[in-house]
Amino acid sequence: MEEEMRTLHLTFEEATEICKALGNDQRMKIARVLSEGPKNVNDLAEILDTPFSTTSLNVKKLEDSGLITTEMVPGRGSQKVSYKRYDRIIIDLVEEKEFIYDEIVDCYIKLDNNEKSEYWLDQKMRYLVE
Repeated sequence: MEEEMRTLHLTFEEATEICKALGNDQRMKIARVLSEGPKNVNDLAEILDTPFSTTSLNVKKLEDSGLITTEMVPGRGSQKVSYKRYDRIIIDLVEEKEFIYDEIVDCYIKLDNNEKSEYWLDQKMRYLVE
């Protein structure tokens, strides 16, 4: 059974903090390693051949940005284990336009029983007439 990909979808404005968090080679490598499965900071430091303190700071930055989650799990004593939250990140570089209706719009919808329902939409109220 295939697992569904978890996607973080951001507007251009929302992407700033995520880009800052990923704007470091070590944090990018941590994200890549965590895509293979959960790890604790000791494991990450060993895999990436970096000091524990540096790895711990980078994990904290990824946590603060919301890209990973870290929780305490029982084992030989309690240990913090980090998990990825997303499989991919999509950033919309184009601003979406918001539609504003200045006048009433007629909209007809054909129902299964061949009856017609008429909808009028305006920016403040919605009426249904059958």
